[in-house]
This record gives sequence, C-alpha cells and structure tokens, in this order.
Amino acid sequence: MGSCADRDHDSRSQRYLGVGSSMRSTKLISRYQFAAFRILFGLYLIIHFIGLLPYGPELFSNQGVLSSARLNFTHGILPNPLEHWDSPFVVTLFLLIMLVLASSFTVGCCRRTAAVLLWYGWACLFNRNNLISNPSIPYVGLLLLLCALVPLGEPFSLRRRKAAGEWKFPSAVYWVAWWLMAVGYTFSGCMKLYSPSWLDGTALVHLVNNPLARPGLFRDIFLSLPAWTTKANTWAVLGLEILFVPLSFHRRTRLFAWTAMIAMHLGILLMVDFADLSLGMVMIHLFTFDPDWLPARRLANGPSVVLFDGVCGLCDRTVQFLLGEDVRGVLRFAPLQGATAREVLGRHTGLPTDIKSLIFVRNCGAPEEIAFVRSRGALLILDELGGFWRIVSWMRIMPRPIRDGLYDWVARNRYQWFGTFAECRLPSPATRAQFLD
Repeated sequence: MGSCADRDHDSRSQRYLGVGSSMRSTKLISRYQFAAFRILFGLYLIIHFIGLLPYGPELFSNQGVLSSARLNFTHGILPNPLEHWDSPFVVTLFLLIMLVLASSFTVGCCRRTAAVLLWYGWACLFNRNNLISNPSIPYVGLLLLLCALVPLGEPFSLRRRKAAGEWKFPSAVYWVAWWLMAVGYTFSGCMKLYSPSWLDGTALVHLVNNPLARPGLFRDIFLSLPAWTTKANTWAVLGLEILFVPLSFHRRTRLFAWTAMIAMHLGILLMVDFADLSLGMVMIHLFTFDPDWLPARRLANGPSVVLFDGVCGLCDRTVQFLLGEDVRGVLRFAPLQGATAREVLGRHTGLPTDIKSLIFVRNCGAPEEIAFVRSRGALLILDELGGFWRIVSWMRIMPRPIRDGLYDWVARNRYQWFGTFAECRLPSPATRAQFLD
C-alpha cells in the first residue's frame, strides 16, 4: 500500500496494457459489457417472439401465406420440423418454445445451449417462409452463434460468476462479427448501385413516404429539408456502405463508420415503423462496440482515487466491481477510515460532512486535486474507466437533484440492504498495489 503520491503501475495494470502475449487472443470487452449486451439482445428476442405469436400461423403454418414449405427457395437446405409439421397449433407451440429459450438466454441460464437452439429455430422460421427476409436476419443468427462461443461466467447470469481475471472475451469472436458486418455493408452498398433511387438520391425520401413510415416530428422535419440535403444524406449513406470495408482497417475510421451507420439505423427507427429490421442491425453494432475507442483516462499530475466506506457491504461490492472493470489499472482505492482519506478530507474542508459512502478524487496529492461527491463522483468514476462505462457516465445530463436524490436514497439504506463488515477487508495480493492506506 502507499499514499496518493505512489503512482507506480502494478503488475496487474501492466498485464492489461498489453505487456505479454496473452492479450493477443482476447479483446478488452469486460464481463459487464457482455452481460449488458446479452440482456439487451435477449430482451429484443423476447419482444420479437411475443410480437410474432399472433401472426405465427399466418406466416409459418400450412394455412398461411405459404401453404407448403416447398415453395421456398431454401427448401431442403436445413432439416426443418416446420416443413413436416406446420399446423397452426404446432407453429404457435414452436414460437412459445423460442420465447422460453429467449428468456433463458436473457437471464443467463444455459446461455450457450439456448443460443444454439435459438439459432436453429431462427433458421427454421426463415426456411419455412423466405418472404420474411430482411437484412438483419442473418446478423441475428450470427450473433446467436457467436454468443455460444463466448465463455460462461459473466455477471447477471444464473450460474457461478468467474472472477474478473478469469473471464476473457475471445478476440476472434469480436473480429468475426466486425468483418462479416463490414462485408455485408459493402456488399449492400455495391448492390444499391443498381438501384435508380439510390443513384439519383431519392431513396431515403421514398423510404419515409412508404406505407410503413412513422408519422411524427422527425419524419416531418426530414421531409421539410431541401431536396439537395436529402440527396446528400442518401449519397452519404451509400458511400459509407460501399467504403465500410476500407474504413475498417484503422481504429479511428472504424469508429467513424460504426457511429455513422448506427446513427442511420436509429434515424430510420424514428421515421419508419419497421423496428424489427433496425433493432436487429443495432444489435450487431452493440456487439461490435470497441472499448478501445473510448480509452481509460490516465491523469499526468496524480492518480485517481476512490475513497470508500471500508465497512459497507455495498461499497465493498462496488470496489470489487471497479477492480474487475478497471482493465488498465487507472484507479486507486482507499477506505474513508484510513490515513489517505484523512489527508484528502483535511485538504477539502468544504465537502459536505454527511458524505460517508464514496468520494472520488482526481489528481490526488497534486495542486490540481479536486474531489467529487454523490452521483457526480460515482458517474465520473465510470467516465474514468472509459469504454462502455463512459457512455453510461453520460447520465450526467440528468438533472442533478434527481441523480443525487437516488444516490442519497441508496446511501441511506446501504447498511440495511447490503450489510456491514466488522472491519475493513484486506485486498487480495493481486490487487494490493491499487490500494492506499
């Protein structure tokens, strides 16, 4: 342990900075980032199958739009029970099973098995009715297969969680998703060159004027734009799609391409009532979010220190969470009951005296030292971590009274809800260098 002036990087932070060959096969996607994706993706699937239930017999049964599976061009490619048993009852039962599997996937129960079965069911539904085709269908299937390859043990799952150092996201899984998405965009853009409406710049106007258009403010604003603006937007989308593969070879241009295309899909979602397509594409973008685009902050003048209540069960869990997510070792920790906290509080006599749970200190020990409390301190800690958590930290746009009210409510009840320790817990040998007195 040490004081604020101790800025040495421990072996743990060196390991995550890329020293050593182990990082070559893994991606700095944290356990919690993948868990958040799994839950969002699972909820998308649940909503999809709930919405599909009333229309299932019409779409996939022998009494629907395609009375025979043989009418599909993919007939026979995949062993498909819906080609042999496709009564309305069987189709409804099939969709209910898919809904159960999606729920299992969402809560992390038998995640790999559920993902494989969901992929198979997803493929069976498409092979039973090719008319449901849209560009997001293969990407959803791809995501299900890739989720089956991600190691088990992430948080918020109904199985034993692995420690932060034990769980790694395979780099190959990420890059397979990225490059297939990139090739798909470039191929789609090249195919659009055969469409007159894309070439003359009117495709997006036609899109928001079709029967699926969503009436509302955003559509009205788009349609009120000058013709040259809508044409420029159309050609920009076309150019981005065609150039997606070349843009994927550099980190900064990858970020530009990723951001521009997800913005396009969100814009379409606001103006066109075909959420299933747009949300499916948003899912592949969320999966391919690279935390390296928003790197952790390492301040030059002093370390970033989290002062926490050393006997609080919630604070202990928060510290363990931060240790697991701080893959670059930018944070230091000190109990409020210790010497470092007394030094800091002595330099900041203007801090509220009722802050007993968490204080965040930037440039600790330097002339530029500044302390943050309540919700702002908690959110700035997430900002310091970078990656996915920096996006979460943008909740700072919420009015401070609301944020601080929620924070104070949890802080007041933390002992009752999460318990206490008789004394401050000692850090493990692997994380000892990140703790101050």
